[in-house]
Amino acid sequence: MEIEKCDRIVAGVVLFNPDESTEECLIRLREQVARVYIFDNSAKKTNIEIPFEAFYLFLERTRVLPMH
Repeated sequence: MEIEKCDRIVAGVVLFNPDESTEECLIRLREQVARVYIFDNSAKKTNIEIPFEAFYLFLERTRVLPMH
């Protein structure tokens, strides 16, 4: 079954210590949307290959903001 790609839909993915299956999942997701935003919330930067253009964000230190 082929899924039609929509050029107005984007996807946001939060990673946390991804495994080897993550790359294949990202490829399949990219086939369906115009752009993928990847937010890596892992303890350390992951070494997965992202074989397409994507917005990738990794912050080494996460700040906890006080609630007011």
